[in-house]
Amino acid sequence: MCNLIKNAMNAVRKFTVVDFAIFKIYLVLVGILFGAYFSTFFLKHIFIVWVVAVIALIIVLVQLIRYGCSCKKKD
Repeated sequence: MCNLIKNAMNAVRKFTVVDFAIFKIYLVLVGILFGAYFSTFFLKHIFIVWVVAVIALIIVLVQLIRYGCSCKKKD
């Protein structure tokens, strides 16, 4: 488990500003999804919020895996 955390931290160190921006967008959208069921505005547009959240999650995971694999090659 400790090795997994070290690999993830090494991968995150290589994130660019855009990667962190996408990660922040993902976190905001997940918060909206949790709170959406209390607001009629977001319930009307829930499909769009889900699509953008899933796309942002996929981008963040791809970057994390890509940077994680490049860290292993250098070690």
